[in-house]
Amino acid sequence: MALPCAEHADREAVFRCEGCHRALCLDCVEEGHRLWFCRWCRERVLPLAEGAATTPGGRRRELLLGRPESLADALAYVFRRRNAFTLPAYVLFLTAGALLPGPFALLPIAAVALVLPGFLFAIVRATAEGADAVPDWPDFGEPGARAGEWLQGAGIAAAAALPGLLLRRLAGCDVESFLIADRHACALASAGGAALAFAIALFGLGAVGAWSSGWLSFRLDLHLEALLAGTRGEAPVFLAVVAAVFGVALALARWLVDVPLLGLAAFHAATGYALFTTAHLAGVLFRRHRGRLERIYLG
Repeated sequence: MALPCAEHADREAVFRCEGCHRALCLDCVEEGHRLWFCRWCRERVLPLAEGAATTPGGRRRELLLGRPESLADALAYVFRRRNAFTLPAYVLFLTAGALLPGPFALLPIAAVALVLPGFLFAIVRATAEGADAVPDWPDFGEPGARAGEWLQGAGIAAAAALPGLLLRRLAGCDVESFLIADRHACALASAGGAALAFAIALFGLGAVGAWSSGWLSFRLDLHLEALLAGTRGEAPVFLAVVAAVFGVALALARWLVDVPLLGLAAFHAATGYALFTTAHLAGVLFRRHRGRLERIYLG
């Protein structure tokens, strides 16, 4: 049964004062820099709900983590408010860079490649913490951090590739036999390996991004546990959406590849959208199931 506020009997109490011990509603509480205070005696108040955040900052974080976001919202991530400038700037930078003479045309690609893994991890981290805005790009002036992010990405890629290699080995496939069209076992092994690789890569990206831990990048055991038991069956839906995003992006890029300059811009736009949206979807998945995934990855 709801406890009424000591000063407003028609309202439900959500706090109790540590000084005067009144049960208080939201209107009887003032928010300080770090604490809530009773309007009547000025002492600290605490939430009545068990496990609720005890500080305003903690409460704001709870609200952010509990913010609902549909898949349709997630697919529109790069077009929302200030986010809408990130993808066009990315496309313009890479496309204009291609007009530079000779080897200088490779400089924009190298610059983006240097910071892209860190940027994707940052998108996951910000999303997992409830943020709605695209984070800032990583700093070029921190080469050690950028190298670490590349190593983390390599660890994720290695963990993702292992199941596919094992499946092909168990199916008796080698490079030459895989090229034979009637080897159904090899085709099934390749398809199953690709699906597992996709799933493991998504969970690896999510884990490393959410908790900034390179150790988690190659934890194949934890990625498989998270896939099977960490998301209450939502993971296949997210994986299907990610696969569809990449499929449409690559189809669009291939369709326009022969159009001068426009084709290059379409390629960068399609692949950039797919990468940024996938990182955001990984963050949404880890935010929705943070408690279960935290127990799996962090014990």
